[in-house]
Amino acid sequence: RGTLNIPSGNVGGSLIVDDAATFAGKPSFAGNVSLGSTSGTRLLFDGATAGNLHTTGNLSLTGLTTVVASNLKPGVNTILSYDGTLIGDATNLALSGNLPTARPGTGFDFSQPGKINLNFAAAPLLWSGNQNNLWDNTALNWLNGPNPDAFYDLDIVTFGENVRPSLITNLPSTNDDLVFTARAAGDAGTAITIEYLTPPASNSPLSVGVSGSAITVSLGIDANGLFISTAANVKTAIDSSPAASALVSVALAPSNDGTGLVAPFGPLNLTPSTSISIAAGLAVAPSSATFDFPSAVGYLLSGPGTLANTPILKTGSVTLTIGVPTDYTQSTAIVTGTTPFVVEKGNLAFSSRTALAANLPLVLGNLNSTTDPTILEVPRAAAGDQVVLTTALTLGTLPPGSTSEAIVRYTGLSNGSTSTAGAPSINGTVNLNRRDLFLENISHTTGGAGRLWNFQPAITGQGNVRVRAGTNPDGSNNGTPRIRIQSTSNAWVGDLYLVSGELQIGFTGQVIPDNALAIFSPGTRLSMGNTGETIRGLRGGEATEAVPFTSDIASNTGQSNTVRLTLTDTNAANTHIYGGRLVINNSFTSAITVAAGATLAGNLSSTAAITATAAAARIAPGDSIGTLSAASANLTTGGILEIQVNAATPAINDRIVTSGVLNITNATLSVSVTGSAPPV
Repeated sequence: RGTLNIPSGNVGGSLIVDDAATFAGKPSFAGNVSLGSTSGTRLLFDGATAGNLHTTGNLSLTGLTTVVASNLKPGVNTILSYDGTLIGDATNLALSGNLPTARPGTGFDFSQPGKINLNFAAAPLLWSGNQNNLWDNTALNWLNGPNPDAFYDLDIVTFGENVRPSLITNLPSTNDDLVFTARAAGDAGTAITIEYLTPPASNSPLSVGVSGSAITVSLGIDANGLFISTAANVKTAIDSSPAASALVSVALAPSNDGTGLVAPFGPLNLTPSTSISIAAGLAVAPSSATFDFPSAVGYLLSGPGTLANTPILKTGSVTLTIGVPTDYTQSTAIVTGTTPFVVEKGNLAFSSRTALAANLPLVLGNLNSTTDPTILEVPRAAAGDQVVLTTALTLGTLPPGSTSEAIVRYTGLSNGSTSTAGAPSINGTVNLNRRDLFLENISHTTGGAGRLWNFQPAITGQGNVRVRAGTNPDGSNNGTPRIRIQSTSNAWVGDLYLVSGELQIGFTGQVIPDNALAIFSPGTRLSMGNTGETIRGLRGGEATEAVPFTSDIASNTGQSNTVRLTLTDTNAANTHIYGGRLVINNSFTSAITVAAGATLAGNLSSTAAITATAAAARIAPGDSIGTLSAASANLTTGGILEIQVNAATPAINDRIVTSGVLNITNATLSVSVTGSAPPV
């Protein structure tokens, strides 16, 4: 029982893998190899590595052994080899997973002496979507080379700009419909029109005409004026016309044998099929699904089926949308499993919530990401604080010199709604992987209310978190949108940058890692909603403000930098200034302690005590000249009280006002004069 894994090498002796046991690896045994006795034996084969299980002796297959294969390459894969004799045949081996429903030709091959091969007949398919946009195992929605084809499990599929516009007729009778597919992609394909015409006279034969991109089919009629052309006749006529067949290929529509009489219609343009519906009950599992958008072609991938354990690579710069269209009330996973979903370029968006299975590995960026950003768009919500996505997000490794940004973005409500319902939440984990994560809220640009969205994953790894919330198209700040970071398990090694807008910290416990600085850009706002938060450092510019702080604040402004804050701390317990200059221009309720070398300044109105007793701890009333008031102020021993006097007429000066004790025993008074007295 259990699993034995011998990755490679030469092994003496024999190997017997009994029922209910599993063997993995690709060694060579000097003795005989025997697999199974009745049933339940498993052999794991990984096509990503070279070699196979080999014996220089005899190979015995008894009972039934299930081969669990992964990373197969299309074509011949040798899974077993032997130098002696073989006991057993194909009836002793079975395929697992989706291999039994793979393309015909997939199976075991015993024809080559000394080897047992697994032939994998996967075909490279290009989405055409000309049969109701349905992704299943029957519709001819794919091109295998130039030919329409159906999908089989584990086929290799691509969705690219080369999707060829198509038209499936919808005539009133039966067996009368055809599928026209453009031979050219893009605009050249969508310019093609198909029209069935009534001929001008009786006893007219079927004929095909082409003028530019317009294909006209003049239907055959008899002496009584009755149509006599079948769908099969039209197909033959198109195929026989060099001009028409150069523009389109034509095939019988599903469940049509072509015997039905056709009727006039059109003209109708061919259209690209970029909305993909996975069939109900079908868990499609391609070996490689590449979503390729090198131009302005986007796709919508929806259910009710799923992509299960599908390696998806999105390589283009436009948007791939996943989900049940515009349904944010139910939770329906379209992509499931544990296989990574990699966004190399552009946007990954959602038309419904939880369109990805919980904790599906999602990677933003890879070694091919150079300049274009990779963007994960937050699904919208139907109710406040509704979980819309739970993902294991990793910022992928970039090539040297890359400027690609990894962005998690909330774009707001749809259809211009101003409803306040729908504040989405994201759960899961984020690994920064030595990169910076950008959190964006641009909901105000979509015509709806600027909605707060809750970012709750635990952020780990080395890198910075940068918040861009409420940036208008002209680059100015908009105060309505905001972002809330909530996880108390955050442990990233780096800093927190407020680039624009407002960041909220909530609700309980330490959210910003202990060693992270909070670095403000002018005009940004930081709101804190819990009583357990300590910010180890603040750094910013002259126009910076933060409201309201409702927790402990540990401010390390760093060197000579000044952080000017407008604070409302209704519940804060303590504020510590460890370095630099902190300017507070508002009412304040928490006790403030100024460390050695640090400065508290501003037009502060505090109802608590201020302590500046450490060596060179400074209190500087006013922001320029002004008044600082507090319940008490203690500058004994080492504190410095800075007073600025303006000598102009009328003379004004800084003031410190306390409702209790002002203790300046052994403190230093530092007076500076600005301005000049008018001449006498």
